[in-house]
Amino acid sequence: MIPFVYFVEERLVNRYSMLSAVAASALLGFGAMGAAEAQIIDFETLPGGGTPTDNQALTGGYTTGGTTVNFGFDIDGDLIADLDAIIESRNDDLSTGAGYTSSGIPERDLSPTGEGGDFLLRAPSSLDVFTNADFLVSYSDDAVRSVSGQIWDIDYGERYLIEALNTSGGLIDSFLTPATPDREGVGTFDGLPYDFTFVDLAEDIAFVRITGSERIRGGGFAFDNFDATGATVEPPTEVPEPASVAALTLFGLGLLTARKQKSSSV
Repeated sequence: MIPFVYFVEERLVNRYSMLSAVAASALLGFGAMGAAEAQIIDFETLPGGGTPTDNQALTGGYTTGGTTVNFGFDIDGDLIADLDAIIESRNDDLSTGAGYTSSGIPERDLSPTGEGGDFLLRAPSSLDVFTNADFLVSYSDDAVRSVSGQIWDIDYGERYLIEALNTSGGLIDSFLTPATPDREGVGTFDGLPYDFTFVDLAEDIAFVRITGSERIRGGGFAFDNFDATGATVEPPTEVPEPASVAALTLFGLGLLTARKQKSSSV
């Protein structure tokens, strides 16, 4: 089977890990890579059904894959959400109450497939995950050990600490998002998602907590596309240099060309 190579010029910044997997797939002779279809919570519908409205408080939890998850903000560190997350429309024509900072109105989704959709989650206007709140995902029902999700538009030097916690609040695993420049565009996640993943952890996950670690300025928090029961993407560990990603792309394409030539000569 001829391997499939992704063309990701628009996503050089935050999808290089996927490109690495594609190149490895070509090297090993695998077919097109892909994950099993997952039940993604994309906030395009409310927990009870129906379409959200801009600036609506998210009440109630989403049930998926045998477990229920709730989203909110913890202001006193007790792992209980004190305030609801707010549903933000990407398609409103207002700059106030924005889910994240991005040039242009409406807020941009620069992903090739428009994977952000119409809605995301943000903090209430009174909260800032860098100063007085943590974003909290709380689990109930069936236990899980792999999750993935997205933080959008990290482009003003923001870094986030992402933690997976057990039922007693103990740390299972954590990591920091990569450092980015203090401006939009190249080297940042401007208008793009940062994909984070925890895979096959040693303990059951009861909470996912996201805290602002550092920033240069700005810092509007935006959360989207959460897979509560599985890991659909491999997490990047650093922002790659464009040249290294381009070289990896050429490597994958070279393997593909070699396979085609060999196939035609048989």
